[in-house]
Amino acid sequence: MVVAGATARNAAPTGCSASRLPLTYRDAVRARHTGRAVAALVIVTSTACAATASDAERSASSTAEPSSASARETSSTPAPTPATTLAPSEAEDVAPPAGGSRAPAATRTPTTEPNVGTLAPTTSPSTTEPAQRRKPTPLPSHRSVGASIEWFEPGPPWDGGAALTGLPIDAAIAARPALVVKIDNAPGGRPQWNLADADLVIEVNVEEITRFVAVYQSRLPDRIGPVRSVRTSDLDVVSALNRPVLAWSGGNRGVTGAVRSRAAAGLLVDLSAQHSGCFYRSQTRPVPHNLVLDPICAFESAPTAGPARPLFERDIGAPPPWAATPVGRFDVGMDGLTITWVWDAATGRYLRRQRGRWHTDLDGDVVSATNVVVMQVAHEPSVIDARSPHAITTGAGPVVVHRGGVAIEGTWWRDDPRQGFVLLDRAGASLTLAPGTVFVEMSRWRGA
Repeated sequence: MVVAGATARNAAPTGCSASRLPLTYRDAVRARHTGRAVAALVIVTSTACAATASDAERSASSTAEPSSASARETSSTPAPTPATTLAPSEAEDVAPPAGGSRAPAATRTPTTEPNVGTLAPTTSPSTTEPAQRRKPTPLPSHRSVGASIEWFEPGPPWDGGAALTGLPIDAAIAARPALVVKIDNAPGGRPQWNLADADLVIEVNVEEITRFVAVYQSRLPDRIGPVRSVRTSDLDVVSALNRPVLAWSGGNRGVTGAVRSRAAAGLLVDLSAQHSGCFYRSQTRPVPHNLVLDPICAFESAPTAGPARPLFERDIGAPPPWAATPVGRFDVGMDGLTITWVWDAATGRYLRRQRGRWHTDLDGDVVSATNVVVMQVAHEPSVIDARSPHAITTGAGPVVVHRGGVAIEGTWWRDDPRQGFVLLDRAGASLTLAPGTVFVEMSRWRGA
């Protein structure tokens, strides 16, 4: 299928065939009803998924999260609002933080980063507990010789600037893989460790709350967390990043099988706390909100990961030609949470608020982004656990892109989880993002 505005950059990398491998979640749903084995969204067709337990983290090891520690929001949580509301919802002043508040991490002067072989953190958190440097751990191979599987071979490094931000970058950093970390957003998990340093953040619904799929490449903090478990829909998103490193806490048999099947197909590197020594527990907060990742260890443990590739098309930052509406502030309704974004013209960034206050990480950095992409996505119960929502990120749906203080309405589209997203404006023209960081809100599509 050819869509207006799509370019060669949205095509699957060499070695990937969209016709032979049933990757989509709907394939898994069909398989469930026809009796086929459904391990990990049917990538390895010979592996069965027998799990019926919840996606809560298991307690099989000292780094696994206890299944009894379910961090739900309380009943006082406001009901979700429509996906994008342009009118204010909070009574208090929402002027950007000033005075004692530190600037967003992305607005700080960049430092020169070493090549991938001599990784070192570029930021130092202002916490009393020092970050731990962990020893790289050999990872198990999930590849099954003779299994019914199509092997994915990663494409070359991205040549259009940093893959995740579109900003200038040197060749050594461009060769880094994307490091994907599933991060907590439960009350006990806030503030997060270095969420503001991610190049790309995708906020997703889990069970009556949200979590973050945070992706790092161009900037490398000394720790990241709290790390939590993934959901099946996360795998459809990260499969487009050219064999990224997936850092997660561990989960039930169904989710674990799904991750391993993607790893067996070469679509990701499985960096689970169940078999990697790159994680440790912070002593500053209780389990399960204290699992921390050493990102240097993560990179060094994954030599087979592919160089990062983008999820969205970029432009050079020129004024957008699309039909746009000036919007200085807007709300996004997620499960159990309403987020407010405020445009700060002084920094050229959108600043995030949740629960009536600025969203800052443990360093005091405001979580912010150059682009905020609000995607309305259909959700279904997961085939692994019906209590867990699964976002359908293949197909199409409404989108609003916020950049430069304006909002552009359009449509998102893709037909394969291994491809990036195509964004089109209402006239069908390609809708691109400005150079800089990206925050994606995957809200429920009520009209689906």
